[in-house]
Amino acid sequence: MQSFQRYWRFIYASATVIASLGWGVSIIGLFADQQGGAELLSGLAGRPVELSPPQHYWLQMTAIAYGAIGLLFALSLSRRFGALYLALGWFNLVCGLLLWLVGGDGRVSDTLWLSDVGFGLTTGAIILIFGRWWHHREPAAGNGA
Repeated sequence: MQSFQRYWRFIYASATVIASLGWGVSIIGLFADQQGGAELLSGLAGRPVELSPPQHYWLQMTAIAYGAIGLLFALSLSRRFGALYLALGWFNLVCGLLLWLVGGDGRVSDTLWLSDVGFGLTTGAIILIFGRWWHHREPAAGNGA
């Protein structure tokens, strides 16, 4: 049973790191100027996108929020903030379900839409299913953490 628990912990940690990077990569939008932000969004949308100054500001606000979500996923790997994993797992799962329900209508490419849906559903489900083996493990000998 011990070897399976190590495997399940690895699956959980991998999904959490992927979720952290998946959300955290959005921080790039904070540092993009208006033209760079338009290019980023055009690449995601699969068609040209123009940004007005308020839209550029909202892109930067979104980048900050998504970067913070990525940081929360990273923090949830520690024992101190371990209780976050349940909320974040449900958050990703619900995001994936909502994107599945409202997307797919051609506003963005099908590849982007399906990637976002798959990202939310798989990382959310894995975190919820396997998180208990990560957060209910015994501390390493002499670690005390």
